[in-house]
Formats: sequence, C-alpha cells, structure tokens
Amino acid sequence: VGVGFLGAMTLRRIALPAAGLYPLATFGLGMVAFAAAGVAHASAFLAAYLAGVVLANSGLPHRSATRSFAEGSGWLAQIGVFVIL
Repeated sequence: VGVGFLGAMTLRRIALPAAGLYPLATFGLGMVAFAAAGVAHASAFLAAYLAGVVLANSGLPHRSATRSFAEGSGWLAQIGVFVIL
C-alpha cells in the first residue's frame, strides 16, 4: 500500500516527457511492490495487487493511456494462457 501511495504522489508531481511512460511507470511500481514484499517475506501477489488498487483509485495523469496499456497486457496474458493450455 505504501508503494502505491508514494508512487501516486510521485507520478502526480513529476512531468514525464511522453504520455506512454506513465503506463510503464505504473507497471514498474507494481514490480517494486512485488519485489519489496518478497524481500520482506510477505505476500508479494497481495502487495502488487494492493499497489495496483491504490494507483488505480488515485487521480493519475494520462489515465486513459494507462488503462489502454493494462487492457492490452490483459489480452496478451489471456492469449498466453490459452496457448499454454
């Protein structure tokens, strides 16, 4: 949850040069939450999920680009699971 709050505050204050960098930053924050929970021997999946919930409910800039990136990633994951099964 802390990674989500700090990431949301940081993304609101900085100005990235391109709108396409905001989805990558939010993805990276989820990875940071996952890694930090893994180092702390906590539930990494729960930490990444909660960071995503916090980031999704905060007013981030370029929200539509981030949602499009998330939807595209979801489609790719579904295709990958279908191919594996």
